[in-house]
Amino acid sequence: MNSAIPWTAQARHLALAMFLAIPACDPPPRESVTLKFDVEGMHCKGCVEAIDTEVREVEGVRGVRVSLEEHCAVVETDGASRTAAIESAIRSLGYTVRPIPES
Repeated sequence: MNSAIPWTAQARHLALAMFLAIPACDPPPRESVTLKFDVEGMHCKGCVEAIDTEVREVEGVRGVRVSLEEHCAVVETDGASRTAAIESAIRSLGYTVRPIPES
């Protein structure tokens, strides 16, 4: 029996190798932007969790850190301006929120 790989299998292997060598067509990721917000009205861990959950639902949000002690939320986004959407998400929970300008 001939130990050579049949030409059809060779063609499949070649096609797969060529497909895997093609670079992805996804756009390069945007640089992250960190936004900080002053949040008034938080009283407990449940408040922190509610804000964290709601802000993570905003498109483009990559990470959230909510601090009960500092009364603030720090949000990492995909680089697009998300300030209004994040403020709206926090306000929808009944908290007072304002962006803290970069220093």
